[in-house]
Amino acid sequence: MVLPIHRLILRLSLNSIIPFSVFVLLCTQSFAQSSEDSTAQPTSVQSFLNQTHIGGYGEVTYENPNYGDVPRLNLPRVVIYLDHDFNDKWVFKSELEMEDVKLERGEGGEIEYEQAYLDYHPNSNFGWHTGLMLIPIGIINQIHEPNTFYSVERSQFDQQVIPTEWYEIGTGFYGVLTPGLEYQLMASKEIKAEYLSMATTDGAKQDAS
Repeated sequence: MVLPIHRLILRLSLNSIIPFSVFVLLCTQSFAQSSEDSTAQPTSVQSFLNQTHIGGYGEVTYENPNYGDVPRLNLPRVVIYLDHDFNDKWVFKSELEMEDVKLERGEGGEIEYEQAYLDYHPNSNFGWHTGLMLIPIGIINQIHEPNTFYSVERSQFDQQVIPTEWYEIGTGFYGVLTPGLEYQLMASKEIKAEYLSMATTDGAKQDAS
């Protein structure tokens, strides 16, 4: 049994765009710098491209519900990943997600920055990141690609009790204490307690519409 996907409303969060805008300004400054000796050293454009990486993934689903609804073939999400290595310690990482194929008159799908943050990792024992990030809670919130959960859709527990794809503006520390033992500590905006209920916690997220 597969539950139908609710139609979503387009949401572009200003707070999500701010970290990415800062990154764009830094990139523009990098492009503007000129090399004193272009034959001996790579140009600023070449250096920038060598340190920038683009990736992503997509998902196609087929649903045949038992409630009388017609079967549905859908493209739930396409994710574009972009990062830039300023050096071996400082990295900018971001994910732009597009859901449910199309947007029409403000309805249909969703376009959002799921992640956009600055990461500092001097070694494997300690790291710091700040910006728009996924909350380190639950089993599949931070790693929620289709091959990490059973069935076509995520379970109701991971959609309502512990919301999946729960992201907030915040800052945190992480690292490896010993092989097999890792830690994460993050501070972010609080949840909206007035929207908590016995049925779901999903509405208490700050990014919930």
